[in-house]
Amino acid sequence: MTVEAYWGLSDDELYEIIGEAVLGGGLGAGPEDRRRFRVFGRGLFEEMHRDLQRKICHHERLRGLIDADGGTRADVTDAAGIAKVLEELGGGTGHPVLDYAAVGVLVSRIGLRAFCANAPAPELEPEPTEGPEPPQRGGE
Repeated sequence: MTVEAYWGLSDDELYEIIGEAVLGGGLGAGPEDRRRFRVFGRGLFEEMHRDLQRKICHHERLRGLIDADGGTRADVTDAAGIAKVLEELGGGTGHPVLDYAAVGVLVSRIGLRAFCANAPAPELEPEPTEGPEPPQRGGE
């Protein structure tokens, strides 16, 4: 699904989508399953908050959205940008089946400035290390 398709859903419905994507649902899921998906999705979103902040809040493209309008509006364009960045980064959440569009809508509704308040520093890529110098043969 797309950000546009999710925009009219409630937060609970979005948490349910996240939970179902990770836990696996399918046809025949009943009300108790929906509740389980929703609870799991909300917990997962909260658990991933710091990792998502590292990915979203320091990304150059999204920093521009925060700086442009203060990051306080809930906007479908912002949500799409967030989802796109997460998709490009492979999510970085440890959950490859995570629905980035649903996450983008939730973050956008919080507002980028509020979501990014107290964001941890981005994880730096480790410097490439070179192996030890090969031993020199005598006479070379």
